Amino acid sequence: MLDMKSNLGVHGLLVSFFIAITTAPAQAYVGPGAGMGLISAFFALIAVVAMSLFMILLYPIKALLKKHRGEKQEENSALPPMETTTEEKKEDTAPQP
Repeated sequence: MLDMKSNLGVHGLLVSFFIAITTAPAQAYVGPGAGMGLISAFFALIAVVAMSLFMILLYPIKALLKKHRGEKQEENSALPPMETTTEEKKEDTAPQP
């Protein structure tokens, strides 16, 4: 027995292809506004793809710089700690809920 779903898909594809080939041109005028909109959308798509690639490539560099800065801060941590005010000391000794 033949599978009806696959036959409908093939027949629908053939009918759609036949209709697309046999249609007459519309003879319609598309003004310059639609063309400019299409060009703008194309440039926006290119900009989005370029920025996405740039950020994907920039992320590992940012992580390395952050790690490098963290190592520098650890080297500078040999400095004596700053003195805390009495208010900060009171907050530190407050009971925990």
